[in-house]
Amino acid sequence: MLICAVGTEIYYGAEAVPDRGYAHYLSHGWKPDGVRRSLDALAFLERQPDHAQRDFKVSYYLSADGDGEEQVARVREALDAAGVQATVIYSSSAFLDVLPSRASKGKAIRYLARKWGVRSRDIVVAGDSGNDTEMLTSRHPAIVVGNHASELERLRGRRGIYFAESQLAAGVVEGLERQGFVGPRDDGERRS
Repeated sequence: MLICAVGTEIYYGAEAVPDRGYAHYLSHGWKPDGVRRSLDALAFLERQPDHAQRDFKVSYYLSADGDGEEQVARVREALDAAGVQATVIYSSSAFLDVLPSRASKGKAIRYLARKWGVRSRDIVVAGDSGNDTEMLTSRHPAIVVGNHASELERLRGRRGIYFAESQLAAGVVEGLERQGFVGPRDDGERRS
């Protein structure tokens, strides 16, 4: 299973077969034209190119000249004023994704767990940037890899979140070992 596009798309297998039920689930109440009408007038936002846009994701760049958290608050105010219900994801001090209110990486995991009968305790999540925050702070054991964005530092010390020293996939494996999902490697080789 692959969760893609900030949690707005789910695919199965090597053939990447889309989960059409999830797409139908996300479509309830989703108004991408309302998102664009509400946000395109905000001077600190620039819509990302067409190839970055998806059926259930409207993506922008945030101006580097302002306070990102303040800009995100203004985005939420504009959406609320227009009556547009949406999930707003801010990451890397530069990117803003607006998704259906039913969408995010964490919500996609919960959807899959319900659909396939996977117990919460059998799920572990891993991430490296701000668009993973909601997923990392869900009820599942979580791994933050060593090469994570600085915006995830605010999660350090939270129960259930392991900060790996190793980077990339090696950090995920380190976290899986630490969380007890896999046993340690027995070849004595240190990961980097």
